[in-house]
Formats: sequence, C-alpha cells, structure tokens
Amino acid sequence: MTDTGTVGKNKPTPNPKPSNSSKPPEKDSKPAEGTKGIDKTVKPNDVVPYRPSNSPLENHHGVMDVWAKHNVSNYVSRGGNTPTIALTKQQHDATKAVYRQWLFEKTGKKVGGKVDWQSVSPKEIQRLTEDMFDAANVPKSARQEYYKAFNLYNYRE
Repeated sequence: MTDTGTVGKNKPTPNPKPSNSSKPPEKDSKPAEGTKGIDKTVKPNDVVPYRPSNSPLENHHGVMDVWAKHNVSNYVSRGGNTPTIALTKQQHDATKAVYRQWLFEKTGKKVGGKVDWQSVSPKEIQRLTEDMFDAANVPKSARQEYYKAFNLYNYRE
C-alpha cells in the first residue's frame, strides 16, 4: 500500500439513506453523477463509503475486499463505511476485466477460480489495484485520496 504518512483516528462517516427523488440522467447530459446522502453530488473518482450506493455510479473497492478481509485485521468486509471509489459503469467494467485476467493467470479460470487470499502478498495486491486503477483511468490524486481513506479506515480504533 502507498504510505500517505497520515494515520490517525477515523470517525465513522454518517450513513444517510440515498435520495430516491432524483431524476434519471437525460441522454446527452453531463457525465454520470450519483447521490451522496442529501444535497451532495458524487462524481466519478470520488472516494466514498461503500454504502449508500451512488447510482448510476458504482462503488469500487480499490483494494480487493476479499483480500482485505483475509489480510487486514480490523477490516469489515463490505461494511457500510469501508472506503470505495465511485466509478462509471464503463470504468468499473474495465477494472473487472483486469481482475478476471489476473484471476485467470492465477487459477486458469476467469470466473469462479479459487484463490488462497492469504498467499497473495501486499505487493501483488498493490499491483492488481494499480492495474485496475490504470484500466479505469483513475487520476493519481483520486488514488492517493483512496489509499489515505483505506489506511485511516484500517487503523481506526
């Protein structure tokens, strides 16, 4: 993981219910945006908690959730406050293609391959994370913000 040099107490983020009153985006409108609670717009590459969802954007665990579950003490798999990065469907599809290729190289299967996640090193998961971010064209600043949030989440008390 990238050491951001920022480790401290992480206070849980409130988990408001998403607004169901927003209209779906019109064709040829501005880039996809989602809702972040009330009156806060989520844009692609924003770092957000796993819940609530931000449709039409998709919340992506930069560091594979299943890897963190097996390798990071204090990590809550798919917990509402686990940090994610909001991606468009196209961006998220690009990350999934990279993951499936990695899984194929590891297990011979693009879907359903069994991985011993404790044998996947931090260096290997960092490379996979960066390859997925590259495929999704996630800017460096968003990656740094994600890693900072991931580290703060994992070192919370």
